[in-house]
Amino acid sequence: MKVSQKIPAKINLTLDVKGKIGDYHEIESLVVSVDIFDTVILKKRKDNEIAIKEKGIKTGCAREENNVYKAANLFMDTYNTTGVDIVLKKNIPLAGGLGGSSADIAAVLIGMKRLFRIDADIKKLASKLGSDVVYMLNGGFSLMTETGSNSLKLKLGYPLYFIILTNKKGIPSKDCYSRFDTINTETVSTSQDAFSYLLARDFENFKKVAKNDLYLPATTILPELKKDIEVLKGEADFVSMTGAGSSLFALYKDKKVRDKEFERIEKQGFKGRLLKAKIVE
Repeated sequence: MKVSQKIPAKINLTLDVKGKIGDYHEIESLVVSVDIFDTVILKKRKDNEIAIKEKGIKTGCAREENNVYKAANLFMDTYNTTGVDIVLKKNIPLAGGLGGSSADIAAVLIGMKRLFRIDADIKKLASKLGSDVVYMLNGGFSLMTETGSNSLKLKLGYPLYFIILTNKKGIPSKDCYSRFDTINTETVSTSQDAFSYLLARDFENFKKVAKNDLYLPATTILPELKKDIEVLKGEADFVSMTGAGSSLFALYKDKKVRDKEFERIEKQGFKGRLLKAKIVE
């Protein structure tokens, strides 16, 4: 028996860093799923081994350091199952703030729950493996709070379109948060206001309040982000960075405008770094 499970990437439309809970940063973030997917295919083994084969984008991780392995191993230990063969088909760019690692963890947990027919709440396992994995279990248009471990799924009800500008120089989240602490910038949380404006389709006011508090520290690590985000602006309804970077995005209400802008940006030497996406609810 085989089980296939796919999980979409995410974009942080906003990201407010509010302080710390213990060693972790407290955040508030308006998040959406987009139609770029990582997929895992799982098959039961008769022994207790975990075998991983990667297709598409390679993680470059040793097996024991691979988040797919960590998720499968924790599930096996918790529910006393046999091992699994895992094929990871990866399309979500690495270290880009698009949630690829968390998507892979969520896909393994959900896939193994289906494969072994385990009737249990896997949120506790998810929270042990990553701060935003709980969100990735359900995805959609959500408001993340606390350390990212709490997620309230909402309904936007209309389409949004994106151009994502990736960067081969990924930024590890811990490095960006550490730089944020060094800069010691005081911030005001605006994600709930941004949520209200989006529901009302009030993009003018949304743009006034929506922000990512990690953008400034990210630009101290990768200064070229400042130049790249200017290229994205054009006719976009909003531009920002997702997560801790290094991916930037432009948001559009109109698909035709998005497609036209994609061609414009591609001609400026960004071919191979651009992705099209739309919201998944």
